[in-house]
Amino acid sequence: MKRLLASTVLMGAIGSALATGIPSYVVHIDVAAAGQSQARLQLQLDDASAGAVLIPLAASLKPAGAVKVESAPLGTQVRTVTVGESPHLELVLPEGVEKAVPVAVSFPVKEVIAAPRERARGKKTLPADSRLLDHSFVNTQPIAIGSYRLKVTLPEGIRVHVVREQSPRTRRTEIEPRVALNGTDGRQGAVLQLGDVKQGDRASMSLEVVADHRALSWLIVGLGLALAYLVGFRDLVAKPNP
Repeated sequence: MKRLLASTVLMGAIGSALATGIPSYVVHIDVAAAGQSQARLQLQLDDASAGAVLIPLAASLKPAGAVKVESAPLGTQVRTVTVGESPHLELVLPEGVEKAVPVAVSFPVKEVIAAPRERARGKKTLPADSRLLDHSFVNTQPIAIGSYRLKVTLPEGIRVHVVREQSPRTRRTEIEPRVALNGTDGRQGAVLQLGDVKQGDRASMSLEVVADHRALSWLIVGLGLALAYLVGFRDLVAKPNP
């Protein structure tokens, strides 16, 4: 009897997942200089119905603490589950839910920026002060994702040195690049985006980040130019002898 009940619940969850689509999947990671970073996931569900829906997560976005529901239909439940060694969020939507459902959750994550594995094994492939921000998302579920978008905001004093990887390649029909660098309130960031993400499709990027020493460098350069100007034109600014 228990096995039959479990099978029924599982089939109901699968049926709900197959019927539901995700027109918009947006993740924002506020990267902390030390300690845990904060991730916020915003979803737009389409053709939603009561029951469980599995939402795939990138391996680097495995929640390191409680998942907080910021906005969702009253009675929505959420928990972290592992499916095939990959982290997922299980959303359980209540009865009477609308067809179009916006959902927003937040949770802490750790080790968003880490030292390269080669360096950990004793091999030097990057400068000593460089670290990597790796992100790889795979749609493991048969849910169609219309648009996947990851926004990363780096801590103050950290900048992107080079984009080491971005995949898949930009299609000819796409206007925006796969990975674009941006900035918010003096903090640099990056955006990874992919449209029409079917089951098995992958979107990834690897950013090499370094400490930002440009401000000090420009100050030194500016002082040097000012000193050279004074030396070069000292005859013009000197007082004439009587």
